[in-house]
Amino acid sequence: MSFIGLMRPDEVALELGSRLQQHRLKQNLTQANLAKRLGVSVPTVSGLENGKNTSLETFIKTVFALGLQAELQELFTQRTLTIAELEQLSAAPKRQRARSQVKPVLKVNKSMPDIEPASSRAKLWDKNLFNTNDETSD
Repeated sequence: MSFIGLMRPDEVALELGSRLQQHRLKQNLTQANLAKRLGVSVPTVSGLENGKNTSLETFIKTVFALGLQAELQELFTQRTLTIAELEQLSAAPKRQRARSQVKPVLKVNKSMPDIEPASSRAKLWDKNLFNTNDETSD
């Protein structure tokens, strides 16, 4: 049995899969029987037992199908706090938000042409552009 604090996540998955496999075999279930109970494929059960990528839902379904809910109970049991811990929690500062980041400075793209001042842009307007008459007037 390994100490979980020293294990990598993939090693934890492999260990959990191995333990589920042991429980399945103790109950004399084949992977096909378990897969049918779970409503998944046999390769999904095999992958779970071999520590391969599987969904949390499949893991939890397997735990329930093998009757191992009590094994997970400690994850959901809240520890009783001491008076000192309760006082420390009440004295803790309220939740703070992170400060917003400074907006980045706009970088000038050297390949883009310079923008002309407003006074020279006025010269670009052609007053006859939207004239519907064939004749243009000034």
